[in-house]
Amino acid sequence: IIGIVETVQDKPFFMDSRQHALYFPASQWHWMSSNHVIYVVESNRDYSSLSKNIENAISGSELNVPVKIYPLGKVVKFATFTQRIPLYMVSFFGVIALIISALGIYGLVSYSVQERSKEFGIRMALGAMPNRIFKRVLSQNFERITIASVVGIGLSILILNQANSMFSEINPLSILNFLAVTLFVFII
Repeated sequence: IIGIVETVQDKPFFMDSRQHALYFPASQWHWMSSNHVIYVVESNRDYSSLSKNIENAISGSELNVPVKIYPLGKVVKFATFTQRIPLYMVSFFGVIALIISALGIYGLVSYSVQERSKEFGIRMALGAMPNRIFKRVLSQNFERITIASVVGIGLSILILNQANSMFSEINPLSILNFLAVTLFVFII
C-alpha cells in the first residue's frame, strides 16, 4: 500500500459509493483500454488556459492516450440528466397549469363583466364614472383571486411536502416561487 485516499464520491450521487477502489499508476494500465483513463484536475485557473496545459502534459507522457477535456460541471450535468427529467416534467406541467389557470381567470372575469354589462350601463347613465366601475370590478375579482391564492398556496405546500424527494436542485417550498406565481396570477 502506497497511500490511502479519503472517501471519494466516484459514482453518481444516487448510487452507493462505499465500495473499495484500487488506484494504479497510469504506466501499469497496459491491460486496460486507453479510453478508460480519467484524470481529475483541481485548479483555480481558467478552464481554457488549463486545458491546453493538461493536453500538453498528457500527450508528452509515454502513454498514447487520446485526450478529451471536460469541465466537471458538464460531466456532473450529463451524469445526472436522468435524475433531472422528473424535475423538467414537473416544471413543464406546472407552466401548462399556470397558463390554463390564467386563461380560466381571464374567462371568469370576462364572463362576470359581460353578465353585468347592463348594470354598468345603468350606473353610467346615472352618472357613475367609468374608472369607479373599473375599480369596483377589480376589487371584487381581487377578493376572489386572494381567496383562491390562499387556498392554492396551502394545498401546494401540503402536496410539495409529500413530493419533496423529487426536487434535488431547488427548494420547492421557496417563498420566491410562491410569490412569483401568485404575482403572475394577480397581474392577469
